[in-house]
Amino acid sequence: MYKDQDLIKYYLIIVQGNARGGVLYAPSTWPRPVAEDGVEVSNSEKLIVELRDGDYRNFNMCVGHANIVSEEFKDAIHTIIADTSDLEFLPIQAHSTIYGDRKYYIMHFKKIFDVLDEKRTLYVSGTSSIIKPWVDYEKVKELDIFNFRPLTNDVIISERVKKLLCKLKLNDGIEFQPVFCYHKS
Repeated sequence: MYKDQDLIKYYLIIVQGNARGGVLYAPSTWPRPVAEDGVEVSNSEKLIVELRDGDYRNFNMCVGHANIVSEEFKDAIHTIIADTSDLEFLPIQAHSTIYGDRKYYIMHFKKIFDVLDEKRTLYVSGTSSIIKPWVDYEKVKELDIFNFRPLTNDVIISERVKKLLCKLKLNDGIEFQPVFCYHKS
């Protein structure tokens, strides 16, 4: 099949539903989705999300559909990613009567990256629904952070980004699900 040295791991960031930490909620009157990858986000500077059921985390999915990150998380990404022309961090306010108000950022990709290895990606039979994504080495070899499909706001990171997030203890409440890449050495 595949030799270990020919497999490269990337990681899909998954928010742990049962982890300590709260959930951010966009107002019910705010347009949905709050932020959709590949689609311009408007009015984000006026968005105030509410933290419920726990403390702040560094990476949050938001009820209303957006990836929301702390300033520390954003700054860590910026230390690795020099060219952020396809990724933007839109400032918003987070409110909590218990934990105080904080500045957070919508992490938004301006485009959908064409990175899937169509031959190796596993799909639900007869559909385009992905069970297990694989990425194409030639398409991701220069990338440290990217997405791969619209509407779900997926975030995939390189080993280098994962190590930095863990070193800085910015991985609270998230799991790193391996996404493989085949590279014939």
